[in-house]
Amino acid sequence: PDTNALGATLIIKQALEDEFNISVDSRYVKTHDSVYLNVALGRVAAGGGVQKTFDRQSAELRALLQVIYKTPSVAPHPLAVHPRVNIQLAEAVKQALLAMGEEVEGRRLLAAIPVKKIGPASLADYAPLANMNLQRYAVEPQ
Repeated sequence: PDTNALGATLIIKQALEDEFNISVDSRYVKTHDSVYLNVALGRVAAGGGVQKTFDRQSAELRALLQVIYKTPSVAPHPLAVHPRVNIQLAEAVKQALLAMGEEVEGRRLLAAIPVKKIGPASLADYAPLANMNLQRYAVEPQ
């Protein structure tokens, strides 16, 4: 969908190139929904997306598509704090978010983002991403 979409672009490019020695001519269509529609309409041979957005498609559209490859799972997107943010404030926000994940109403609010489950993360959780050398595909915003 986008040049820097983690699961739908970068990881797929890495897998195709490193595991299968396949280079692709990419066309970016802005959203996961547009990817699936372009594939179904035959405008492109294949497209990248993530399971969550694929599952949200109508049964009719999913019936027109065939999943041909699934990348390995990676840790979900983290919530990061800029170093200039006061450490006590950052910790208070972290604790508030973690507390929300422990309460029924908090989980309902998080689900609207959508966040299915919230928990602490560490750099070690993201080491597999660092080993993929994805920065070679990243495009700097203009």
